[in-house]
This record gives sequence, structure tokens and C-alpha cells, in this order.
Amino acid sequence: MEDVEGEAALKWVREQNATSSGKLEVVPAFNKIRERLLAVYESDERIPYVNKQGEYFYNFWRDRTNVRGVMRRTTLAEYRKAKPAWEVVLDIDALAQREQENWVYSGSNCLYPDYQRCLIYLSRGGGDTFVVREFDTSTKQFVGDGFVLPAAKSRIAWRDRDTLFVGTNFGADALTDSGYPRLVKSWKRGTPLAAASLVFEGRRTDMVALGGVANQPGYHREFISRQVDFFNNELFLYQNDQLRKLPVPGDAQVQPFGDQALVTLRSAWQTGGKTYEAGALLAMDWERFVDGKSEFVELFKPSARISLDDITTTRNYLLLTVLDNVASRVYALTRKDGKWLPRKELPTPRFGVVSVSAVDEDNSDEYFMTSSDVVTPASLRLRSAERDGEELLKQLPEFYKSDGLTITQYEVASKDGTRVPYFQVASKQVKANGSNPTLVYGYGGFQLPSRPSYNSSAGLAWLEQGGVYVIANIRGGGEFGPQWHQAALKANRQRAYDDFIAVAEDLVKRKQSECLQAQGEERWDDLRRCAAALRLLKGTTQADIDAANGFAKQSQIEIEAKKQLDRFLAAERTNNVQVMASVARNFKSTSMYAQQVREKWEKEKAEYRATSLEKARAAAKRNRCSDLRAIASSVRNIDSGLADEISQLPCSTATAAVDCKSPEKVAETSRQYQEVIDSRLGDQAKVIRMVEQALNNKCIESDNKRVLVQIGVVAACKERRQDKLDHFTAQAKNVDFTQSCPEMLGDR
Repeated sequence: MEDVEGEAALKWVREQNATSSGKLEVVPAFNKIRERLLAVYESDERIPYVNKQGEYFYNFWRDRTNVRGVMRRTTLAEYRKAKPAWEVVLDIDALAQREQENWVYSGSNCLYPDYQRCLIYLSRGGGDTFVVREFDTSTKQFVGDGFVLPAAKSRIAWRDRDTLFVGTNFGADALTDSGYPRLVKSWKRGTPLAAASLVFEGRRTDMVALGGVANQPGYHREFISRQVDFFNNELFLYQNDQLRKLPVPGDAQVQPFGDQALVTLRSAWQTGGKTYEAGALLAMDWERFVDGKSEFVELFKPSARISLDDITTTRNYLLLTVLDNVASRVYALTRKDGKWLPRKELPTPRFGVVSVSAVDEDNSDEYFMTSSDVVTPASLRLRSAERDGEELLKQLPEFYKSDGLTITQYEVASKDGTRVPYFQVASKQVKANGSNPTLVYGYGGFQLPSRPSYNSSAGLAWLEQGGVYVIANIRGGGEFGPQWHQAALKANRQRAYDDFIAVAEDLVKRKQSECLQAQGEERWDDLRRCAAALRLLKGTTQADIDAANGFAKQSQIEIEAKKQLDRFLAAERTNNVQVMASVARNFKSTSMYAQQVREKWEKEKAEYRATSLEKARAAAKRNRCSDLRAIASSVRNIDSGLADEISQLPCSTATAAVDCKSPEKVAETSRQYQEVIDSRLGDQAKVIRMVEQALNNKCIESDNKRVLVQIGVVAACKERRQDKLDHFTAQAKNVDFTQSCPEMLGDR
């Protein structure tokens, strides 16, 4: 395998492929599954992810028509549409045909802050060397006298419109042993590459040397990185033609954020009299950091089962994507008056895989969130770090039948005692008999976590056919931070295989036992009974007892939580906003049902708020001040802020005098009252409208008004109209209407 493209290696690969193909192609459903998989792989049902550059949102897109792809752009207003209108900026297929080159798009690097000028990377046939050419996005043309580099493994960054950091194959002794640049030079527009001035020289044994630039509003910082290997580098600040080595461990990552320096650790670090663990995120003033001070604030501290997965910056916030026992969580942090505020958790799916990216990190606190899980295709949502709510922008269709599938997380002790988690995906109908075909997947490399994301291949070709799919979170990956990765490196690589073996053995031993299956299927009463039985089994170990206690505790939490969810749903069906608010306000459980209630309540609350405001504004416009006060009173227990807002609406009681004793008014008042009396047993929705109209008559006598209110309460109760019920009861505050509607007023 030393010569991976040699004839011996390729011959061996062909032989292995032939063996596998021979076994697969005889499977009866092979051709049908193959055709369906091809349809998925070639489908245009993909989310066109974008990044904002200047005024536009850019996307690179390939499909059957644009095989090599097009660089295209649109506006956010268009992107919100199901089928946005795209403006093509660069067509790689047309370029390849015009120049008779086998061009493959390999990326771009555009100049901050207007992103009008870009360096386009084009490789011949998809190789790892690429040509660099300067491109103007406003004219959609390559710049005639622009920057151009021949094919190489170049590393380039814009210093300004007329200057680049460039590392490329300058000639003899210019590359590392890995074939990457070891020289970083500064190249001025209009001068030959040979005239570029040397900025930094790395060693031949290094992986690569490169220059980089970090631009943010009010800040322009230049860096030189000497990448020693995949995880270790020396980072220098390049300022006034001087290099200043940043005082951090070689495997740490440094990121500027306004006037702050962010440092992410991959190994433990002692500094300033403190020890920070591997996986920690630190912050301090940038200038003092560069001067070598150690005055860090620890923004994130890892634990045995919680690690930092990613950092995203917006205008004012840090968004931390955290893996909590391999489940994604997102937290927002910001500063006020020079101090970091406590982080707040943003909503995420229970077992979901989540990634976030800034919409416009220089000018906005909005961000895109992509989420999925094994049975839920990816969706893209627009959110803001500073306020609640979200907008669904894109949603992929289901590529396989996931009805009845359930995902469950387990743990097993590896050979050395380390607890290794794994996810199991299977139909709820799978029997615990140990005979289910099971496919186990693990990676365990490069600090990359294996997470339960949507996998159309496994879903269509395996799960849909009745198989069980398992994702093993073995060491060597990034599920629990740098230490989980480092635990299976070099001489300890066997640990990754031991973990994988332990998962497979646990599947055989467990045979999807009754308790775990009840837990996975959310059958909480069965789980409670199973936990009780487990404690009484002969030969029960302390581990079994601990597991039983855990099952019992979870079942009790979930059973109580389910009752609250059912109460909320019942109130939702009858539009009883008071009860919904009460349940949501007092639901402090960690159960997944609590999240369902919170999500539903946010939607109901928004609708209730909009409806109440609309009614209040209508009442204020007509100077119906008593109605306005009644609305404010009815919403106060639900949303005090809304009640205050309604109370402040302008309303005048100065109305034209009404002669209640005039023959015409007496006749009208009598007619309105009698119509309600005569119709009270008919259409209750109509009765509600008639009562409301009659109560607006200022000449209705108090005794008759009380009768009308009583009729209105009964009608609202029969129609399950909580809003109308609140409105009518507020018209006669000193009257007890409980007997008229005990099912809706009995809790008050």
C-alpha cells in the first residue's frame, strides 16, 4: 500500500471489489435498492447552503445540467422562497468548454469587505494542485492584469486589494517534504512573482507554512502559521513587518473576536498560576494577550461527557456548539460593560445533529442552524442570538420510510473499563430475540465525532429492509473532546478496536433487553414495572440495581411529565389559554415532553398575543374603553407585558351623548335584548355575536346586562371559546359564573 496508485495496489482493490460485488449482486432486492440509491445521490433535493459576501448570498451548485458547477448568488428575500431566483456569476462548464480545459472548481477567496475581487482556484481533473486566477464578481470576468498563479498546492490570503500573502512552488527548496509551501512571501500587484518579498521561512520537515488575515469591523490582523503537523503549529502575529509569536501551546487554536482573544485548548495548559483542561475555551483582552499576560476568563470548561464542538461568531455573540453525551447543544455568550454574561442555551432537538453559521458576522446577530437526526432529514432555519423564534428556510424530503423507527442511546464498558456510548436505530417492532441483522458503524479518527445524523443510504438500503443500525462512538473520534481523540493514538490505537468489539459484544449480550426496549419506545409504565422486576432478579449486581434505580427514576419523571403534556394538549383542544400558560409556566422537568410543551406554548402565545392586540387596538380605535380594560385584565395572568402594552393604548371615553329615553332608542334596546333571549338555545356562535353587539349598547339596563352576560358565558362555554369566556366574565367582575361553566371556570 506504500504506492497507492501502483498496479499491485489497484489490482488488489479490483479483486476485493469483485468479491464484494459478487456477494451483493445476488441479493434479490439489489437492483431495486441500487436504482433508488442512485436516484437519491443524483437528486436535486439538496439544501443550497449560502454564505454572505457583500450584498449577496453566494452558493456553488452542481447538478445534471451544471456538471462542473456554477458560482451563483441571490438576496435573502429570494433565498426565503421555495425556488429562489439565482444570478450566475461564474459558469465552470462554460469556462472549461471555452478554454478546452478539464477545470474542476476548488474554491475561492474573496477580498473583504465588499468581496468584489476573488481568487478562484481551478484544478485540472480534480487534483490537489490548482491554478489561481483573479476574478471580478461585479463584471463577472477574470481580471486581465490580475493575480495569477500556476498549478501548485498554494496557500494565499488577501492583505489588501493590491497585496497578497502567497505560499506556492517558487522553485528549488520552496516546498516541505509533504509537498506544501514552506515559504510565505508578500506579493504586490503588477510585479513578477519572483520579486515577492520573503516574510517567513519554515522547515522542510514541517507540514506547511502560510499567511492569513482576520478582518472584523475596526480590526485588521495578519498572521503567519508554521504548521508543524496536523494538530500542532506556531502562530505569529505579523505587525509592522515584525513577527510576534503568540504565547499559547502549539496545539491550541487562537481566534480574534473584536477586542478579545479566544483560545481553544487541545491539551492541558498551566498559565497565570492556573491549570486549564484540554478542551477549554478561554478569553481575554487581545492586546494584553499578545503582550504575554495570562488574565483569562474560562468561557467553557469541558467535563467527562461534555465537549466543545465548534465556535461561531456573530456581531455581538459567541455561539458554542457543544456535544453533551454526543447530543448537540448550542449556547450563546455575549459581553456587557466589559464582562462576559452567563451563557444561555438555545433550543435544539433531543438527539439531533446541529451546526450553526453566522448570516452576517460583521453586522448581524442572526445565524443559520442546520439540524437533522437519523429519522429526520436536514432542515435549515434562520434564528437570532438576541431574541427567540425561528424561520424555517429549507427542509429536505424524506428519502426512505422512517415511520416506526426509534433511536436509543446505550453505553458499554470497554476492555479497560472506559464507558463507550453508542446509538441504536431500529423499528419499534423489532423483537428482543438476538436474531436481528445488525450493521455497526464506527470511525474513531481525526477528532471527528460520529453522530446520529440523517443517512439516506443506511436508511434506504438497511433500516427500511428491517435491519438494525448502530453508531459506535469509539475513542479516536471527537465525541468527548481532545482527550477522547488522543486516547486512541499511536501505541494506544488498539483502544479504538477494543471499543468497537465491546459495542458488538454488548449487542449480543443485551439482545435489546426488555427495560432498554421499553425505554427506547417511551413505554414508561412498562419501564417502571421492568425496573422493579430487575431489582428482584436472582444474581442481581450493584450495576443492575443502579440501572434499575435509573430506570425507575426516569419512568417516574416521564410519567408525570406525560400527564402535564396531556393536560396541555387538552387545554389546547379547548383553546383554554389560561391552563396552557399555567402548565408551561410550571413545567420545569428535564423530560423531552417539557420541550414539546415549551415549543407548543411559544407558538400558542404568539398567536394569542397577536389576536389580543388586534382586538385591543380595535376597541381603542372605537373608544370602547371598558372593552379595552377587560381585554387587558383577561391577558394579565398570561402575559403581563402584553397587558401593560394594551393598557397604554389611547382610548377616550368622551363620546356623543345618547338619549336612552328616546322612543327609537328604547325600541332598539328592547329589540336587541329580546332577540338574544329568543335565540339563546340556537346556534351558540351566533348567540355570542348577538350578546357582544347587545353589550355594546350603552342603554342596556344593569339587570338585563347581567342576563346577557350569563347567556354569553353559557354560549362561550358550549363553544369552548376561552377568549370569549374571559371577555364576558370581565363584564361583570362581581358575579360568580362557575356554575354556568364549571369545566372551564372550576380551576379559577
